Amino acid sequence: MAASGSQSSRSDIRLNPVLSVAHSNRCTAYNDKGEFDKAILDCVEAIRLDPNYANAFNNRGNAHLGKSDYERAIQDYDEAIRLNPDEALAYYTRP
Repeated sequence: MAASGSQSSRSDIRLNPVLSVAHSNRCTAYNDKGEFDKAILDCVEAIRLDPNYANAFNNRGNAHLGKSDYERAIQDYDEAIRLNPDEALAYYTRP
């Protein structure tokens, strides 16, 4: 059975990488304000929308670093590097 128009639209929105970028950008804004829990939530959503978006992992790593959660920060930086080995920022910010 084919999906209805509204179901199809919701699926398209959830899978649209542009929305992933918006959530990741807001994550950066929250990081800049020191609101690390909100930043993490936005990055989790960005990653859910696009699990291959390296920048979202880097930004979430920054939030974990801001909370002094070094283990999780390193995990996120490592994933950002795995997804995009040319991402210099992940190497730079990784503790």
